[in-house]
Amino acid sequence: MAELYNDAGLNYDNWADPAGLQLGEFWSARIQVKNTGPVDVDGAKLHKDITAVLGYIPPEFGFKEWKGLDPDTTCGPIAAGKNEYDGAAGIISEEDVARGYVEVKATVKWTDPDSGKERTAVSNVWHMPVISKTGLLMMKKAGDPPNGAYYKPGEQINWTLDVYNNSREAIKDVTITDNGIVIATFGEIAAGEGKHCAVPPTTVTDYDAQVTGYVMNPAKATGTDFRGAKHTWYSNPAKALCKDPDSPPVKVLSGEVPSAVSLPKGCRFADRCPFAKPVCFEQEPELSALPADPAHRVACHLAGQKGGSV
Repeated sequence: MAELYNDAGLNYDNWADPAGLQLGEFWSARIQVKNTGPVDVDGAKLHKDITAVLGYIPPEFGFKEWKGLDPDTTCGPIAAGKNEYDGAAGIISEEDVARGYVEVKATVKWTDPDSGKERTAVSNVWHMPVISKTGLLMMKKAGDPPNGAYYKPGEQINWTLDVYNNSREAIKDVTITDNGIVIATFGEIAAGEGKHCAVPPTTVTDYDAQVTGYVMNPAKATGTDFRGAKHTWYSNPAKALCKDPDSPPVKVLSGEVPSAVSLPKGCRFADRCPFAKPVCFEQEPELSALPADPAHRVACHLAGQKGGSV
């Protein structure tokens, strides 16, 4: 009989004050789904009950094994005795501060391979206090595009960033970065004081316009409170919509992206590719040059074949 167990853990990297998280600080909860049974389990449904304002995950934190921040996800095949991970994350907002805490718990439902009955496992409740002693409120905005609707490839996005100390104490040695570039430093930002920062413009690429459809990233600030504790704060993830009206629509594969910690056998795209053959489900394709275009390398068993996927 297969049994699942899920637990929640905390990333403490930016919890500078033992009393709790503060405005603008990043939090993350990792949910572990463990198959303690003797047989593999596939298609388990994971539901995350989250009392918080979910947010964009800053790139430096990665979390590539997470399928996403959606409350409901489907777990890939979990081998007997193995784990799968998912999670939730956010940046502490004023709403979280007013509430005074962030909570996460998870429920897993799956079909028992032996009996065919539906089973349920519930995690512990993960509670994080949120305090309002010290905080930099950072508001980032994208300027209006030339056509009033979206940015095109080659156009520049102009940003504005306002930083406000909403605490009762001064914050010292403040460094503000945007996209990995230091854009401002302040020896001190007094309580109630605001700063306007110049942000370098971003040039829209073909990838931004044709694939993601937007440019989005938060600014980051580091500083020290009156106790000497170092903090990291993030702005809202300002988004600028992008589009290339002259490019053909991008074909999106249907189906679900496999978990990075439980990759399927064979080609990673086999179960979502309309041209997949039996070999695609058994053998991982090697990266090789296309016969008709040696400069173009692909990993596909059907590359160059008539009716193939490339």
